[in-house]
Amino acid sequence: MDESDEEFNVSAVVEIAASAARRTRRARRTRSMQGNTTSAAEDFVGKLVMKYFGGQVYAGVVSRYDPEEGDSKAQWHINYDDGDEEDMYEDELNDSMQLYRELTTGSLALALDLVLVLVHALLLLFPLLEHLYLLNP
Repeated sequence: MDESDEEFNVSAVVEIAASAARRTRRARRTRSMQGNTTSAAEDFVGKLVMKYFGGQVYAGVVSRYDPEEGDSKAQWHINYDDGDEEDMYEDELNDSMQLYRELTTGSLALALDLVLVLVHALLLLFPLLEHLYLLNP
């Protein structure tokens, strides 16, 4: 994966995360007002995942939980940033959430480092800029 692919996916993840967080808060508020509590399985709704398809990483959000019924195992429905969607069983979901954590932890740490470097540079430049402004008000 080249650097431009990673940047695209990180921005898509941020957008999906904000949307998922709003939907999750709204759903929990609704369930709370109705007096319903969520199961641990339902708590995965709104979580972010990543999965490799054809050598490229795609970000998605868990949008629904379908509980076990009869012979059918429980599944979680995933909506991806490219419009694709799929259902996952618990082991697939855990792997996809782990991949999300692995890929975004490094990217977010790198972004934070970049912000800190920029802030430090601005703090170093501020006295010079202030001096130049005082010379030419």
